[in-house]
Amino acid sequence: MVPSRPQPGLIPLAAATSLLPPAILVGWHLLRPGHDAADLPVLALALALAGFGVGLILHGRARAATAQVRDELASAPESCGADSRPIASGEASSREFSEAPDTGEEALSTSAMRRAAEVQALLDTLMIGVCLIDRRGRITVSNRCFAAILGCVEATAASGESIGELLAQSVRPDDPENGYDDRLESLGLIQALRGRPSGREWQRGDGTVIESAWTPVADMGAALVVSDLTRRRQTETALREAKEIAEATTRTKSEFLANMSHELRTPLNAIMGFSEIMKNELFGEIGNTNYRDYASDIYDSGRHLLTLINDILDMSKAEAGKIELQEDAVSVEAMIEACLRLVKARAEAGGLTLEIARSEAPVRLWADERRMKQVLLNLLSNAVKFTPAGGKVTIAAGVERSGSFILSVRDTGIGIAPEDIPKALAPFGQVDSKLARRFDGTGLGLPLSRVLVELHGGQLDLHSRVAAGTTVRVRLPSDRILAPESTEAPIAASA
Repeated sequence: MVPSRPQPGLIPLAAATSLLPPAILVGWHLLRPGHDAADLPVLALALALAGFGVGLILHGRARAATAQVRDELASAPESCGADSRPIASGEASSREFSEAPDTGEEALSTSAMRRAAEVQALLDTLMIGVCLIDRRGRITVSNRCFAAILGCVEATAASGESIGELLAQSVRPDDPENGYDDRLESLGLIQALRGRPSGREWQRGDGTVIESAWTPVADMGAALVVSDLTRRRQTETALREAKEIAEATTRTKSEFLANMSHELRTPLNAIMGFSEIMKNELFGEIGNTNYRDYASDIYDSGRHLLTLINDILDMSKAEAGKIELQEDAVSVEAMIEACLRLVKARAEAGGLTLEIARSEAPVRLWADERRMKQVLLNLLSNAVKFTPAGGKVTIAAGVERSGSFILSVRDTGIGIAPEDIPKALAPFGQVDSKLARRFDGTGLGLPLSRVLVELHGGQLDLHSRVAAGTTVRVRLPSDRILAPESTEAPIAASA
């Protein structure tokens, strides 16, 4: 009786399993909902080695089955051939295996070697260090980057070497952790071998910053992924230092502008005061009307310069966070009327029409009246400045359905391109930045207005198109709106 051969499906199954590409396993992970990209290197390593292990197990079973056949043939006293002649066991063995050579072992061995080479090639392509450690703390598999990041030769990180000794040699000598076990604990090895994932940053002896992440691998030990963070940390340090230098420069500029503004205002007040006396002829007639006109020009120029200096001073205070609001009950209608009186002459001189879209009921706000007038005057001045003759400027104020207060200034002027709006809202931003600009100004009106509105807890929005006009909306929260006849701050605003 001839003993049965090993199962014919066993060898192809082992070969197919051992040749299962790691890329397919990683692709399955990517398609799985809710995957975490951070564990891809460890997953690829674990699954690839798991597939390799299945191939080796089946390979071992095939070898055991073949060995069992040989043992049975060797122990059988005799068998019968096709011609009914007794055949010796040795002859049967020779004939059986010469007719069907045992290629299963060779195929599985070649498959296992090829699979191991594929896994190693896959790991060596990674730009991070990957290592698999057994439960005794010995390296099972590692890639080239692992040795390079730890600052050792590949032979030191070869299979069978102690990961604990390797890591202890890589840690800075002045590390505050003392003792061999303490260092291993700080690097996460002991936690990983106990089944708890961990990670931290540490430094090599040469100062290289390394990030390590330990992940337990069931029935195999732990996987360690390391990456070199030195360049990233250097970049972060450089960016932080550059930010600190920029902030210091900004503070210096703001302090300089504030000091210069104060120094300029003192002589400017004297110039304005004396020019006003001469213009109004308070101490008698000047005699020549040209002198009176000159005095009037000096006074007007001084007022304009004082306005610019005040804007620069306010912007400096705003950047330094030193503007404090003096809040009180403010009548919106009275505030609009006061601002219109100041720009009415300029609007009429430019051939413009000023309109007010009045709300159904008077609105009163809890705000800083001087700052809110400053915002509205800036918006009205820009609208009058950039609107050609025959145009119209409309002011509207009221309460939205959401409860917020809205103050808008709309003009039919030259408008701003949407891509230039951020520039217009930046300090000293000039949309028309040509050498010979058609319109004067420092570019502080809109940025300062936005800062003042934000100090009130609101926001300023600008919508514009070229040749289609501009609309600026100031929105204040509902807790800024006072009840009728109330002169006390709302609870939310006072808080």
